[in-house]
Amino acid sequence: MANRRMFSKEIVGSDKFLDLPVSSRELYFQLGMYADDDGFVTPKKVIRMVGSSDDDIKVLLTKGFIIPFESGVIVIRHWKENNYIQADRRKPTIYQEEYGLACEDNVYKLDTQVRLGKVRLEEKSVPSSKKKPKAYFWGNEMRFAQNKWWVIEKGEWLKFTGKESEIEWK
Repeated sequence: MANRRMFSKEIVGSDKFLDLPVSSRELYFQLGMYADDDGFVTPKKVIRMVGSSDDDIKVLLTKGFIIPFESGVIVIRHWKENNYIQADRRKPTIYQEEYGLACEDNVYKLDTQVRLGKVRLEEKSVPSSKKKPKAYFWGNEMRFAQNKWWVIEKGEWLKFTGKESEIEWK
């Protein structure tokens, strides 16, 4: 687990966040500091350490800043927006069941899919003769999202820092 954490100004500077009580905001920061490299944490210890109440965790849940699981573990919803951890430094969470559930719900993944209303275009809807070639870097699929190229390696979205001439099209 890392010793340093980051918080996005887009999240903690938003009106939605600033409308939270000060004690709930403090709890959010402390949960972020004690979360593992995937944003999962057991909140009871952190609540006791900072002197928060159960109401503070309920506020964070109601406002959509955390996702709870039946096991008592929570995940910080905007974790991947707040923190980017390189694959070689990341220690996978011990809460693999909860991780799978969070990724299934699409509320935890880096949001890079372009959607038109509630309709999502599926790859199979495009006739095979009209499919566009896909971008690859060293055999890993790439996607262009948020005005950047991303390399998808073992399910992780890694920011591409190479040159566009290094991209292979297949």
